This record gives sequence, structure tokens and C-alpha cells, in this order.
Amino acid sequence: AYDFALIAQKTAERAKLPAFIIQDGFIVTHNKDMLNTLEDEQVQSFVGEYDPEFSILKTGGTYNPVALQDFYSEHVRNASEAQKAVPGIIDEVFREFEALCGRSYQRVNDYRTEDAEVVVVTMGSTEGTAMDAVDELREEGINAGLLALKVFRPFPTREIREILRDVRTVIVMDRGNSHGTELTPLATEVQSTLNRRVLALEYGRGGRNTPLLLVKDIYKLGLVLGNELDGKIVRLVLNNPDRELRLLLDELKGLEGEAFMEEFIEHLGAGRLIDAFGPWEHIDVRESGKRRAIKQRIIDKVTVACNSEIGKVAALN
Repeated sequence: AYDFALIAQKTAERAKLPAFIIQDGFIVTHNKDMLNTLEDEQVQSFVGEYDPEFSILKTGGTYNPVALQDFYSEHVRNASEAQKAVPGIIDEVFREFEALCGRSYQRVNDYRTEDAEVVVVTMGSTEGTAMDAVDELREEGINAGLLALKVFRPFPTREIREILRDVRTVIVMDRGNSHGTELTPLATEVQSTLNRRVLALEYGRGGRNTPLLLVKDIYKLGLVLGNELDGKIVRLVLNNPDRELRLLLDELKGLEGEAFMEEFIEHLGAGRLIDAFGPWEHIDVRESGKRRAIKQRIIDKVTVACNSEIGKVAALN
């Protein structure tokens, strides 16, 4: 947050566009930690004196905050066109900042994604926790990866598409909410970029802590939801459930009702496991914890049962 305040100032002046610096509420804003600041002279040298190219003191003219119908569309188009130059400007300012103090940034941080089966996409302080989770899961033999966005606008579409192209399961962890929509704001952007289903997990609202164990469990959930199941075998399992699976299905029906169960079974039968589980879940809301656990257990059991049926067929063949 400290570094980006300096980087954003220089980027905004160079791009001639406003910039917003975003940081996590409470965990970052209301706690103490060590901070390596720069000398005032270094900051002044880096940011420099602002000498605007267009100024009423230089050019005169009429300045007004209102643009009416006859020219408003042109103003909006100009702002959109100006965004195209911003990625290059940000990269340039990142390099200049690294030369100043040695701290390096990129617009996206892809961590151990090369052979990843499941990747979490996130922003903010969860990046560090997810990197630790990736390292521990790799030691357990799970090919996990992380993609953290350092810049939200302009949205890094090309980079995301390239990094996540071959990843089986993409999970988007978002501290934001967009009421009345199917996905969280970040998940909507990522899913549109990839043109395939992602799992959206809303979490950490109001600065709620997101512990390492929870993030590791999210990765493991992603592995389960990334399985490809044969619809015929799924329907066979659901039509002949064992006692535990039958009880779980009955309990979920009691919690959610008939209409929910019809849709849930339809998604399962089609092998759409992300749609069955989500596609949007509030991962740390206590009141929905039981529902999440039941859905996950049902999907776990169905997956295991399907693999068992496939194994039987293979043995007979």
C-alpha cells in the first residue's frame, strides 16, 4: 500500500488518468507491522515535480465539469483509448521503482502455475497466505498454483488467459460482492476472460481473517470439483445410493427444498460439479457451513463411487 501510493502517483500523472490504491480493510489498516519507508528526498526524486501539459495557467480556455449529450460519448471514448497505454506505463514505473529501492512488482504475480491442476486467483493480502498454501500442498504432492492481481484496471486479460489456459480448475477468491448476480466481480471478469466456468468464493468481508488451513482446504476442494465424471455413471450412483449418500441427499433437501435439489441433481448428473457446489459460495459464512459441508461430502462420495464403477468395468474388460 505504501509503495503503490508512490507508484500510482507517478503512473497517474504520466497516463493523465486518475488512479486508485486499494488495500485490505482492518487486517492491513488497523494493525501494526514493520514498514521500510523511503527517505523524503528519494520520494521527491521519484515522483518529481508535477508539470501538467494541459493547464488553465498555460493554455487558457474554458473548463467545466459538465459534458452534455453532443460531446459526452467522445469524452468517454477518449478515456477508454487512454487506458490502452496504461499497462506499458505501469510496467515502466515498476522498473523505475525497483531501480530506486530494489522492491519489484508486476501487474500479475503467477506463482508455481506452470504445471498446476488447480489455481487460486485473488488480490490483496491473501496472496501471501496462498503462496504458503501452495508451497505446503506441493510438498504433499498436490500441484497447486496462484495468480494474484496487482493491477485490476486495466484488467490483465491477455496475461490471465495465457497463464490459466491449461489449468483444470480455477478458483476465484474475492472479498467483493455484487448483489443479485451469479458471480463475484473478480470471478465475473476471470470467467469472461477464460470463457469457461470458474468457482467463485466470497470471503474475508470486513477484514475477517483467512487462515492458511482454510486456503489449503479450498485448493483441495478445487481438485474434487475439477474431476470429469461420466453422466451415465453419476445417474447410476444417484439411483442406487448407499445409506450415507441417501441420508446426505435427504438432509440437503430438507435444508434447501425440492427446487434446489432438482437443480443440484441435474448438475451432478451432467458432471457439472462446480455448478452443483456453487458456482458462488460464501466460504467463511458460519450459517451456511453445514450446507457447504453436505454438498462437498455428496460430491466426494459421488466421485469416489463413479471411480469405483469405472474400475469395475475396467476389471471386467
